[in-house]
Amino acid sequence: MKNSIKTIISGLGLLALALPNMAAAQEATATPPPAATPATTAAVTSDAPAAAPEPAEPAAEPTPEPTPEPKKEPEAAAAPAPANEPPEVPPEVEKPNGYLDPKINIGTGIRVEYAMLTNPIDHRVGTNIRPYINGQVSKHIKFEANLDSALTVAGGDTVATIRILDAVIKLELHDLVNFWVGRFLPPSDRANLSGPYFQNSWNYPAQVNAFPGIYAGRHDGAAYWGQVAKGKLKWQAGIFDATGSDSNPLFAGRVVYNVFDPEGGYYNSSTYYGTKDVLAIAGTIHHQKGGAGGSQLDGIAIETDVLFEKPLNDGAAGTLTVEGAYYNFENTEQGQSFMANLSYLLPGKQGPGTLQPQGRLQYMFPEAGDSYPTIDAAINYIVDGHNCRFTLNYQHIGQHDAIDAQNLITLGGQIQMF
Repeated sequence: MKNSIKTIISGLGLLALALPNMAAAQEATATPPPAATPATTAAVTSDAPAAAPEPAEPAAEPTPEPTPEPKKEPEAAAAPAPANEPPEVPPEVEKPNGYLDPKINIGTGIRVEYAMLTNPIDHRVGTNIRPYINGQVSKHIKFEANLDSALTVAGGDTVATIRILDAVIKLELHDLVNFWVGRFLPPSDRANLSGPYFQNSWNYPAQVNAFPGIYAGRHDGAAYWGQVAKGKLKWQAGIFDATGSDSNPLFAGRVVYNVFDPEGGYYNSSTYYGTKDVLAIAGTIHHQKGGAGGSQLDGIAIETDVLFEKPLNDGAAGTLTVEGAYYNFENTEQGQSFMANLSYLLPGKQGPGTLQPQGRLQYMFPEAGDSYPTIDAAINYIVDGHNCRFTLNYQHIGQHDAIDAQNLITLGGQIQMF
C-alpha cells in the first residue's frame, strides 16, 4: 500500500514538472510566431530540458525591411485626354441670319493708250475704266455687276460712254452644277473669255473674232457650266438673246480640256505669265435658227483654240507662250479665219518688271472680198501680271477691198485692283 502511494506521488511530481513544457509546446503550435531570424526560430523549436525554463524575453520583432517611399506623382494641371479621343473643338458660332453669309468685293481696271495712225495720219487717246463689283449672299448664291466707261478723243472729237458690262446672278451649288442668269460673256473662244484685260496682246483680235454680242461680246441669257478636278475638264452651255431684238435665240456651248495644270472657273486668260504649266485644248459651237435678224439661213459658228504655256527650267530660262485659234462662221460674211500668237517672257527682272517680246498674226478669208492679214509686234513690260503691264505695240492691217493698208503704233498701260 505504501509503495502504491509512493508511486502515485512520484507520478504526480513528474506530471507537475512536465505541465509547463506541454503548455509552451501547445502555444507554439497554436500561434506561429512572426517571421523570425534563424536564431529565434532555433530557440523556439529546440528540445527543452524537463526542468522549468527561465521565463524567456519575448521574441524580438524581426527588423522589417525598409518600405520604399511611394513615388511622388508629378503634379499636373489637368489629366490629358485619352489618345483615342479628338481634342475638344470650340462650338461654332452661329452666323446671323442662319444660312446667309453676305460679302462684297469692289475693284477697278484702267486702260489708257495713245495711238498714232499712218494712213490717214491721225492720233487718238483712249481711256477705259471698268468698276468691278462682285460678292455673295451665301456660299452658293453669288452675283457680279461690272460697268464699262470709255473716253475716246480723236480728230478733235470726244466720245464718252458708260455701259452695263455684266449683271449676273450665280447659283453655284457644286463644281459640277453652276447656273448663271443675266448679262455676261457666253461660251465662246479663249480671246472673248479673256477680254482685253486678260489678253496676251494689247489689241483685241477683232479681225478674226466675229461672235455677235449686245456689247463687248456680252449677251443676255442663261448658262449651265461645270468642271472636274478644279478645271482639268470644264464645259459650258447656254441659251441667249444674242442681238437684243426679237430674233431667234442663240445656243452656245464650249468644252475645254487641260492636259497639265487646270484652269478653274468660268473665265480664262490668254497667258498666266509663267505661273502655270498649260496645254489647253478647246472647242466652241454657236447655233442660231434662221441666223441673226430673221435670215433664212442658220447661223453656225465653229471654233477651236489651243494654248500652250511652258515655264522653261521652272521659269529660270523664261516662259514660252503659244496660242492658236481657228474660226468658221458659216452663212455669214465673216467666212473663215485663224490666229496665231507667240510670246517669250524673259527670265529674271529688268527693273521692277520683266520684258516680253510678242507677235501675233490674224488672217481673214471672208465669204466675199479679199483675204488679208493683220500683224502685231510688241514689246510688253510686265510688272504684276495682268494687274500692271505696259506695251509698245505696232500693228499692220493689210490692204483689202479697196481699203489701203494701215499702220498703228500704240503706247498703252493697264492697272487693275481687286
